[in-house]
Amino acid sequence: MNGAGGRAPRGHCVYTLTDGRRFQCPLRFGNHPQTPASLEQAKACHRLAAIRIPATWKPALDRLARVEACLTRHRVTVRGGPDFTDNPKRTPIGELLMSGTGPTALIGFYMNAGVARRAVPGIRRHLEGSGGSLRREGAVTVAWLGPPAPATARTAYGCAF
Repeated sequence: MNGAGGRAPRGHCVYTLTDGRRFQCPLRFGNHPQTPASLEQAKACHRLAAIRIPATWKPALDRLARVEACLTRHRVTVRGGPDFTDNPKRTPIGELLMSGTGPTALIGFYMNAGVARRAVPGIRRHLEGSGGSLRREGAVTVAWLGPPAPATARTAYGCAF
């Protein structure tokens, strides 16, 4: 990834782990999957003050971590994690972006099944015209931006649900 004049872009990104620990790292860290251990050991990353995670969010964040680990074991490229920037009563607490050889999938993890159910109409509107699809079970949604290959869908659904 190059910026103006062939130089690497400047700036940083902040990684928030499911337990609330946060790390500020150079943008180049976003080019490769990171783990808690890789962030802790990276000399270029600086630990930031942790945020307090409400107990009601823990089940969704624990599930996000399990799904991410499952997809990684299946050699699926996954990016994302907790997202504490929006209102968790209306938006996902965390998201994983699944990409690779087929269409991209966005896996959303909500505070509870009711929040996920209320989000479905908006997700469907975003998918209109893309040939994509949506599946929700409980507090998790999987939105495909195009028709997935059957084997890819089985892996995604097997890990997510």
